[in-house]
Amino acid sequence: MFYRAVMLGIRIWSLLLWPARVEGHEHLPDHGAALIVANHGSLLDIPAVAQAAGPRHAAFVARRSLTDGRFMDRILEGTDAILIEPGSSDRAALRQIVSELKAGNQVVIFPEGTRSKDGRLQAFKGGAVLSAKIAGVPIIPCGVEGAFAAWPKHRRWPRRRTIHVRFAGPVDPDTEDILEQLEQTVAQLARIERAQVEASTSRGKQSGHGAAESGGGDEPSHEAGLAAPTGD
Repeated sequence: MFYRAVMLGIRIWSLLLWPARVEGHEHLPDHGAALIVANHGSLLDIPAVAQAAGPRHAAFVARRSLTDGRFMDRILEGTDAILIEPGSSDRAALRQIVSELKAGNQVVIFPEGTRSKDGRLQAFKGGAVLSAKIAGVPIIPCGVEGAFAAWPKHRRWPRRRTIHVRFAGPVDPDTEDILEQLEQTVAQLARIERAQVEASTSRGKQSGHGAAESGGGDEPSHEAGLAAPTGD
């Protein structure tokens, strides 16, 4: 009930200031688990993806520091967000993501780790792919266009803009060069350029071997890295 109330508030808020256009919603499963990975150029990405992924509940991965304020603490707790502690071991958060996915739920993560400063897509970290591999669930690429123009990191107050949220078909997490493919697909969906293409390619290759070398089972590797939306 709390999640539905929050979503209703987001829809009203969005209609007034940031009307959303959603494409490819049919790629989201009606039931069963899926890991949604999206670009992160603005704080508006979170409510935009949340309402676009509905009506099913979607658990967002977020930095624990966002709970410093009482309002956000209540929102994140009530919507079952998965919290991570920046700069520390991310194994507990990875286990929680895997647990949510194995339970058949949707999880949303922003693999860049923080909002883009220039609107371009930054290199993805491998934690999202690793959690999908362990849970054995598909990855749904998602691109958000317009949120950066409405409220970039350097701007104090947002502007009215139409936000487009686009989903692509599911990707097998065991796909070769998975990070490279995800970055390319998300950039195309969001209609944005990619930054650090060479770095992301090498990380994709490392991620392809990382799961097998991390000890196997349900024990995520810390080196894989975990990215989440931030307030930075």
